[in-house]
Parts: sequence; structure tokens; C-alpha cells
Amino acid sequence: MAESRSVPDWTFGLPLRALETIAEKLPSGRDAAFFRLVCPPWSAALPFERFAPVLMLLPSESDPAPPPSRNASFYSVIDDECHDVPLPELRGGRVVVCGASHGWLALVDEAASVTLLNPFAAGGRRLRVALPPADRSVALASLKTVSMVDGAWVLHYTSGATKPIKLNNIRDIFFREIVLSAPPNNSRGATCNAMAVLANSTEIAFCRLGDTAWTLVDAKLDCPVTSVVYCHD
Repeated sequence: MAESRSVPDWTFGLPLRALETIAEKLPSGRDAAFFRLVCPPWSAALPFERFAPVLMLLPSESDPAPPPSRNASFYSVIDDECHDVPLPELRGGRVVVCGASHGWLALVDEAASVTLLNPFAAGGRRLRVALPPADRSVALASLKTVSMVDGAWVLHYTSGATKPIKLNNIRDIFFREIVLSAPPNNSRGATCNAMAVLANSTEIAFCRLGDTAWTLVDAKLDCPVTSVVYCHD
């Protein structure tokens, strides 16, 4: 009978310095992305910023509807190459991308529910984090009057007319852009704050992981806020 041998643990068993040395020698952004997917220690040894920037290419509104097996194309500036990543979450036009920070996408569906998604995690290991959904106060900050009817948002006009809010209208009613201060699962223990630019508003919205609602803050500007950038803490 052959002698049984224990299989070494190449994930959690390697010292951090060894992982960092390996990470420094990776030849491409694609290799770096897959290196980070092995386990939390490997991800911590190679911060996302080391192989950024990576640009996500989305079809324009005039492009034909994507096939059911929807992939997302990511362009690596370092490698000057495009890589296709399966993203079934984008299949069928069920969500709209409302921001990207630290390698995470902010997705909003027709019910104005917000999910953070790590597109570089594969299959069942794909990482998702829920943020509070948008509500009437967020819409009112964008000077829009809405209500929830039978589980769907409806827009009310001053004339008294109403209109169902479809996915392609979500960014005009609720969130224009969502920006994160840190990855939700970062190894530094930094708090992940989400800041949202609203549609045509001088107010901005923010939340922390675990919050049940967005908090509105008046920027006290003479014009609408169009962009938010997180820099130097």
C-alpha cells in the first residue's frame, strides 16, 4: 500500500513575504487578477491598485441587445489587451452599472436596490455586498416625486400624469454614480463608505456597510454635484 502524504496548503500556508515576492514578478494584469482570486491572503499580498487601471467596456444604447451568455470586456491599460469575464449579473438588462471603485462595481436594478459586485471572482465565489436601496427621499433630492406601486417605482408629474420608472431611467431618478472609499472586504480594516451622486441635485447621499438607508447631505453649492472623488482618506 502506498504511503499517504499530506498535501501542502499553498493558499493559507505561505508566508506573506513569499506571496508578495511572487506577486511582484507576475508578468501581466490578467495574471495579477487571477492571483488575487485564490484566497484572502493572496489577495492581500497584491493590492488591486498594483494592476489597475482596468477599464470596463459597456455597449452603447444603440448597440443590439447582448446575447444571453453576456460577458463583460475589461481593457487592461498595462497589458494593452481586452479580457472577457463572464458576468451573468448583467444578463438580460436586469441591472445598470452606477459606478466602479477599488475593483468593485455598483449595480442598481429596476427596484433601485443596490449591490456591490467583485467581477474578478469566479463562479460561486463571486463576491456581492448589498447597500441600502434608494427611497423617496433620494428621489426628492433629485427633484423627482415617486411612489412605490405594486412593488414598482412610479414617477409623478406636476400635471398629475404618472409613468413607470424603467431601468434606463434609474440613473435620472436616483443614483447617477456611486463611489467607494475602500473595498468592502479590504484587509486593512478600513471602513467602506459609499458616496452617491444624485441626478441634478446639490445634495449627495452616503452610507456605510450595514446601514439600512442612505443619509442625505447638502453640499451647499450653487450648481448640482456631478462627480465625487475619494482621495487621501
